[in-house]
Amino acid sequence: MTFGAFGNGSQYHCVKAPSPHGVVMTTELRPAIRSVLRRPAMSASLVLTMALGIGATTAVFSVLDATVLHGTQFAKGEELVDLWTLEPDGFSHPRLDAERVQAWTSQPALFARVERFADKSMLVTGGAEPEEIRAVVVSPGLLPMLGVQPRRGRGFTREDAAADAPNVVIVSDEFYRRYLGAVPLERHPVVHLDDRPYAIVGVMPATFRYPRGVVSAYLPLRNGDATKPQNFNYDARLVPGLTHDEAVRRFAVYSEQLTAATPRKEGWAVSPIFLAEPRVNKDVRMGLWVIAGAVLCVLLVACVNTANLLLVQGTARQRELAIRGALGATRARLVRQLLLEAALLALPAIGVGVSIAYGAVHSLIGIVPIDLTQFSANPIRVDARVLGFSILAGVLTWLLCGVGPALQASGARASLVSGQRMGTAARGTRRLRNGLVIGELALSLMLLAGAGLFMRSLSNLLSVDPGFDAAHTLLATFRIPSVRYTTPAQRDAVLADVVRAVRGVPGVRGVTVASGLPPYTNIMFGTRLEAEGSSAPAKTGGVVIPFSDIDTAFFSTMRVPLLRGRAFTAADMQDHGDDHEGIAIIDPRLAHALWPSDDPIGKRFRLDEQKWTTVVGVAGTVKLRGADDRDSPYSMFFPLGAHATQYVPIAVATVGDPAASIAGVRRAIRSVSADLPVMDLGAAAAEFAGRNVTPKFILVLMSAFAGLALVLAVIGVYGVLSYSVAQRTREIGIRMALGAHSADIVSSMFREGAMIAGAGTAIGLTGALLTGRLATSLLFGVAPTDPLVLAIVSGVLIVAAMVAMLAPTLRASRVSPLVAMSPD
Repeated sequence: MTFGAFGNGSQYHCVKAPSPHGVVMTTELRPAIRSVLRRPAMSASLVLTMALGIGATTAVFSVLDATVLHGTQFAKGEELVDLWTLEPDGFSHPRLDAERVQAWTSQPALFARVERFADKSMLVTGGAEPEEIRAVVVSPGLLPMLGVQPRRGRGFTREDAAADAPNVVIVSDEFYRRYLGAVPLERHPVVHLDDRPYAIVGVMPATFRYPRGVVSAYLPLRNGDATKPQNFNYDARLVPGLTHDEAVRRFAVYSEQLTAATPRKEGWAVSPIFLAEPRVNKDVRMGLWVIAGAVLCVLLVACVNTANLLLVQGTARQRELAIRGALGATRARLVRQLLLEAALLALPAIGVGVSIAYGAVHSLIGIVPIDLTQFSANPIRVDARVLGFSILAGVLTWLLCGVGPALQASGARASLVSGQRMGTAARGTRRLRNGLVIGELALSLMLLAGAGLFMRSLSNLLSVDPGFDAAHTLLATFRIPSVRYTTPAQRDAVLADVVRAVRGVPGVRGVTVASGLPPYTNIMFGTRLEAEGSSAPAKTGGVVIPFSDIDTAFFSTMRVPLLRGRAFTAADMQDHGDDHEGIAIIDPRLAHALWPSDDPIGKRFRLDEQKWTTVVGVAGTVKLRGADDRDSPYSMFFPLGAHATQYVPIAVATVGDPAASIAGVRRAIRSVSADLPVMDLGAAAAEFAGRNVTPKFILVLMSAFAGLALVLAVIGVYGVLSYSVAQRTREIGIRMALGAHSADIVSSMFREGAMIAGAGTAIGLTGALLTGRLATSLLFGVAPTDPLVLAIVSGVLIVAAMVAMLAPTLRASRVSPLVAMSPD
């Protein structure tokens, strides 16, 4: 812009001032970049420390996000519900009987749409050997109601549901790639399921997980399907605008109205399970939150360590900052400069942290137990939500690490000839650094204590006697396809041939057949367990009893002792009709609970006023549901039915190592028929130990986080003492010149380190005692205040801290008195 001439005829030009952003770029950003690059080793260590904390936190958040923080990611997921039967005893299950279906699905004030599905196992034939897959039969409108469509091909149409329509199937992305090699759908690929050809018309998205876990195939529900209504699960979309609380209220009102209009023993209540809410049981949820707390501690340790390093760096730059302050730089500008330098470190730390998270998530997927993911409709992955969390964690890390050190360092206003000439750091800065290291040690001890408790808990679980000879037993399940063996006589003949063939395998001592084998047997639910002729009160509340239907060879094959009464006979296996009184063999715990002072043989009991069952024997305690049976402490056995079922679990007793007989048992089963798929064939001891996969998962992560935190804490102790020696070199030199011995210097330095380690240990023990009680339900056979664990981890922490003190202390003892005479 040009102004007019003045008296001298000159013209004055107004030059536009540079923007504040340009000033920051030229006067602050470039010096900040130079400052970071001038200390490559320090900068790299700071970036790596922050990245480890950010990466570990992001990886754990990806698991939490998929399993605990929210349910499905379907369109308008808050309107979607599962309809579960709610029984008078308080238990619920995901199936409705015909009356409930008709009564509830016709409520226009509740439902805009109702669809159904049913689980189905199918055999994939045509390959080297048959493979069983999980399939789901769905009404054609289910996937559109969920707002999900195949990523390739098409969805189901009304024509696909016609009774005489061609067989079509939509497959999962995993099945499409693994089994079909991702052949283009234009070639009309066909897969044989249960000996029938199905044309593949669509492929689901790779991230789709519904209704539970991974499903390989979706089939359309045919019109007039003979499947009973109670075999289906029902999903519904609520009317638009209906809130969660209002929907729950309407469900309760309709239940009361139906009960008043047509009372019935089973009741009418239906429980809406909102798909937008996670469905992880309380113990698994608690385990995940414990892991989240542990990784948060790691992030805090990383932040503290970074802040400590920045404090050290800021102390070393106090003279530079004092000079800049003397030349007119305001404190705000100095703080901004230091925060900008911290931001330049945080940005690459976020990038490296995300890379670490990608690798960690890939590793976690391989070890995450099925208990965590089986009800999750979301895959564990680093998606946009997780990336957003990673960026947020990086910003918070930058603020936590940068603000304190920046404020501390920017306060340097001392003159150039102050006490800095003596080489001593300000006491306030030293106290702050020591306090941060104490915090690191305390958090590390809390994590070590948690890892120690889970280690003892897992050790206790693994040492539990399963109640049978697991060391010499193989467990397997094979399927007798009903499409090929249609009659009971055919299935019975196949089963007899399989048992005969397996018994002939070298090294096999015996074979037994059951409806379920430990550690994955069936469970009976009820609210009242009543014993006839007993003075003990009836067991009420949530009664959970594991049970198994067994053949006559079970106890001898599994080497389970029969303590009293008799075993089952062949006559017991015959079908005596529903009106016939049942018999059972129970364990000593149940016998004592029902008849604490009487002989249980010949006594009767019943569950929820069902038919009476007579006790004919008492067998040794078998852990039918795994080592941790606190929620289901009893075991019960019934005679196996007269005819073979479609799924046949068998236990094979071996003379030597059961693993040596796996191949032979598989060949024996396949020799009877190539159409018999064999599932879950493995050593019983490994299966029993595998029941503890969730405690193992928690232990692995807790140990990893505790180890990482301990390493960072040790680095913190080393860094503080090393810098203390560097700052006090002149002081130590003077003391040496005045007659102090090396032992005095060593003692002084060790005393300083011991005070830090002792304070950190004391605070960490207090924190461990306070927080350990939160994980009580996750521990087995060990108290959260176990003195042995706390003593061991305290010793580990103190020893690690002492090792970290060693090098700086020895370096201090070798300082020459001539240092005191050197110029500043």
